[in-house]
Amino acid sequence: MTKDYAEKRASLAAKCRRALPEPGEAEKKLDARIAALREELRAELGGQIPGSLPVLWDEKLRESGLYALCRALPKGADLHLHSIAVLPPDELIDFLAARRDVVVGTLAEERGKLYLASDRLGAEDGRMELAHALEIDELTRAELRELWSVTGRAPDEGIWDWFEKLFDRHMSLGTSPAVLGDYYRAAFRYLRENGVCHAELRHLFFGSKEDARAAAEAIREAYYEVRREFPDFSARVLGAGLKYRHLPQDITDMLMENALYAHETVKDEFDPASPEEFVVGIDLVNEEDASRPLGEYEEMLALLRARWPEMRLSLHAGESHEPESDNLIDALLLGAQRVGHGLNLYRRPALLDAYRDAGVTLEVCPMSNQTLGYVPDLRAHPAVEYFRRGVDMVLASDDPAYQEITPLTDDFFAAAACWGFGAAELKQLAVNSLRRAFVGEARKAELVAAFERAWEEFAARVG
Repeated sequence: MTKDYAEKRASLAAKCRRALPEPGEAEKKLDARIAALREELRAELGGQIPGSLPVLWDEKLRESGLYALCRALPKGADLHLHSIAVLPPDELIDFLAARRDVVVGTLAEERGKLYLASDRLGAEDGRMELAHALEIDELTRAELRELWSVTGRAPDEGIWDWFEKLFDRHMSLGTSPAVLGDYYRAAFRYLRENGVCHAELRHLFFGSKEDARAAAEAIREAYYEVRREFPDFSARVLGAGLKYRHLPQDITDMLMENALYAHETVKDEFDPASPEEFVVGIDLVNEEDASRPLGEYEEMLALLRARWPEMRLSLHAGESHEPESDNLIDALLLGAQRVGHGLNLYRRPALLDAYRDAGVTLEVCPMSNQTLGYVPDLRAHPAVEYFRRGVDMVLASDDPAYQEITPLTDDFFAAAACWGFGAAELKQLAVNSLRRAFVGEARKAELVAAFERAWEEFAARVG
């Protein structure tokens, strides 16, 4: 390669990269370390890093130096989590085996489904405390792991059909404030142990308005307890509505009304001198291709935003196999500050530019996108181009427990291994997640400052 050709090549390649802050010496060493570990992994895998990363099932991936680095990496915020899909199956088994207020179904279609103990039907209902079911081998840990994650899906069963069964099996966890509070004491600690310092949950507020308030208070008290242990941790909740075509609209209306009541009545008063909102926004969820178009919710969202202008909007859009889906257009027009997934922006270049210019943040969930069949090869994930073109984006984990992934660790690993991202890109994604969190500016500044300190220490230690 001639010197002239090499210079032209380097110049053109630089234009294809996103301009990022100039790294310090420690960060340059960390970047070199990431590159070396990526090449080490490539060699270990026979010369090519695969586009499919079943991390928890592949020993070479899980035990690689690059994965260990990503596990220890400070990761910022996880802004896209679904409420009862955080604790992994093994930890959920331990959590429930110690309880008497939750029972598990053992018969036919109810097998592995959770119920509140008060919902037992009678002696022959097949529902029993989990500890007892494990003790008598009515259920085993291995079977529960399959019943409670994507590993149990039959090859001929649609992934979303199985996925909805997982939510159905665990739905009762979100209906008891006592269970929900204890669940999130464990879940928040689990997230913090994995380098997540801020979490934002989508929660379905079923029941009455008072039920919604009690659920929000239970999550808030769990957050308070974990924040006392980890002052750099915080959490917020987004109320979620269901938009499946077969569901009556009044169900989403009820969920939204409950979320708004929780928003009005439950505040983050951890620091009494500067209270903040705790239920900070709303979302509309479900499998996109089986749901009503977002445009149908224009009136509802306009009325809601007019009455509660402080409520933030993060909408699922672009997680679709349908090339003609217009949900990404609607999400922009409806005023979403953040969009969950946004995969299909590559189909509409002008819309991609509009997202970038409007500063709408994409909550990109690479491992979830692969698990659910939207991006079989992570090396071809469109988010790489979005990042290079200046679209604001963060990494998020979606439903980590059900998908057998470690929150954010696996997503950052995908970015480092499959996208070729180095220290500067990974840091930018983490900082973005904190700057786009739905918290007050003072708290946001605290989170960013704590992250910067953790990142500098990590870079100095690992690089």
